Amino acid sequence: MDNTTLFYNADLITMTEVDYKKNKHDAVLVRNGIIEAIGKESNFSDSIKRVNLGGKTLLPGFIDAHSHFLLNGFVKHVFIDL
Repeated sequence: MDNTTLFYNADLITMTEVDYKKNKHDAVLVRNGIIEAIGKESNFSDSIKRVNLGGKTLLPGFIDAHSHFLLNGFVKHVFIDL
């Protein structure tokens, strides 16, 4: 089953851009959970399912491999400001 979605109208920051504000791409094509292409939304077929990100920032392919989810939850629980 082909599960393809185009995420568009995004402020894309790619790991290869030196100055992301000069980035002319605004869309990411994901097929079966894998990033297949990055480009201009207007360059993709109109038949693809689309999700408008409303100008939100998107970092395609970025993986945060150093997270402390348990620590963050603990700190918020212990130091909650009532």
